Amino acid sequence: MKLLASCFFLIGPLLLTTLSFAQSSNIAVNLSANIPFSFTVERTLLPPGHYTVRSFGTADGKTLLIQSADHRWIKSVRTHGVYSSAQPELCKLRFLAYGDKHFLWEVWMPGRQAGNQLSKTAAAIELETEAHRPKAVEVVADRR
Repeated sequence: MKLLASCFFLIGPLLLTTLSFAQSSNIAVNLSANIPFSFTVERTLLPPGHYTVRSFGTADGKTLLIQSADHRWIKSVRTHGVYSSAQPELCKLRFLAYGDKHFLWEVWMPGRQAGNQLSKTAAAIELETEAHRPKAVEVVADRR
């Protein structure tokens, strides 16, 4: 019995630390932005306009719903976590731009070192192999 109690006191704090880290990596996203250029999310080309981006469907906050203000364009996308040593002060969307082709790449909420990153599309990878170097383009967004 003493051995069981000792194990609980040794393993309990480790378990609580693990659970709190898992909860802290849950990134709820809810923002809106005016995007002045056409952009690609996965294989879908979206026109310029006002969009909302928010967490959708899963408890981990990694599935995002991207929706135009007129509700004509709706796209859900699965993301993975990305981390930065600096916490952004503003909501922002980061795009990879290859000339006039823009691909949604990252979504950041203010005050968080963790953000959401989309996987590179085959089209973006193909453009990179054609010796195009992407340029990062940021669009500042409003928290909703």
